[in-house]
Amino acid sequence: MNGVGYYEMDSVVRACEQYMTALEIMEERFSEKDLVGPKAKFMALTYTRLSQIFSDQYLHEQAILFARQSLPFYQRQSSSSWHLSRMLKEIGSQYDMMEMFDSAGLYYQKALAELSDTTGLLYRDIATVQAFLSYKEGENYQSVLKNLLRLSGQSESDWERTSRYAIIGELYYHEGLYDSAWRYLDQVFRESPIVASKKQSAELMAEICKLQEKETQLIEYAGFLVPFATQEENGSTLKSQLRVMYDEYRQGIIEKNSAKQ
Repeated sequence: MNGVGYYEMDSVVRACEQYMTALEIMEERFSEKDLVGPKAKFMALTYTRLSQIFSDQYLHEQAILFARQSLPFYQRQSSSSWHLSRMLKEIGSQYDMMEMFDSAGLYYQKALAELSDTTGLLYRDIATVQAFLSYKEGENYQSVLKNLLRLSGQSESDWERTSRYAIIGELYYHEGLYDSAWRYLDQVFRESPIVASKKQSAELMAEICKLQEKETQLIEYAGFLVPFATQEENGSTLKSQLRVMYDEYRQGIIEKNSAKQ
């Protein structure tokens, strides 16, 4: 709970310290066979929180490690299918952002295999990133676009719709179809509640403005992006601190495993 409080106050390093301390206490007090039921859920959620923190800072390798650590604890729960699938999808997304497409595709497939419900939001999320991955790997954009438009048509909320539009707009951008890209990306920029999606759309539309010499529109998108550039500069220290914490945690795991052998 201290970790949650620190995170909500944007004290990310302190939050990580609390989460890691909680894990250490659990591992010291309980044997592996005792970490079941509510204890397993606690471990899974704590690892998940750590994975999300590192993912937010684009520290992909670290996010993957914590996500993987959560998997066996989700597997021990009777209603684990959805949670396990979500974490497998998140691992795939980290590999996707690292452009390790084979690994990304493998985890997307594992995530789908865990789901029995093929009508829910998570299924559509996985199917969407899987379709876009196939485009990155060379599949014809028209067949991928058809699939993405179909999934977009199944959206059940404005949040989901704009999330699908962000990927459709990016696909059009990479194909050089800037007018079509603009039509989708502008809706994401103006309507999406997700800051990361608005930022990505603004970046792509700023590039389109430069290519098409739309100086007036460029001012709006460039202005929106200014605070993010400042955040990235200020975030270098935070990333360094998180890397140090991760390295210490990783070394602790290695030493514990060596002691068991």
